[in-house]
Amino acid sequence: MTTSPAPARRGKIPARYANLVTALIISLMMTCIVSGISTLRSIGFAPNFFSVWPVAWAMSWGVAFPVFLVIGIRFGIFTPSE
Repeated sequence: MTTSPAPARRGKIPARYANLVTALIISLMMTCIVSGISTLRSIGFAPNFFSVWPVAWAMSWGVAFPVFLVIGIRFGIFTPSE
């Protein structure tokens, strides 16, 4: 009888990266929604909406992610995991 190889381990990320990954995911989702709504309100559902929105999203995420990390560290939201 042959044994099959063990399945690849999936699941949790290392605890030391949990805060960073959480900040990354939250900032991506938040800026996607906010920049989409803001772009829609400013130019409407114009033919160039899908070419303008990613630029607005990238700019807003470039500001939001570092700010989110600084505020999280400053106010103890992100604590070192051991």
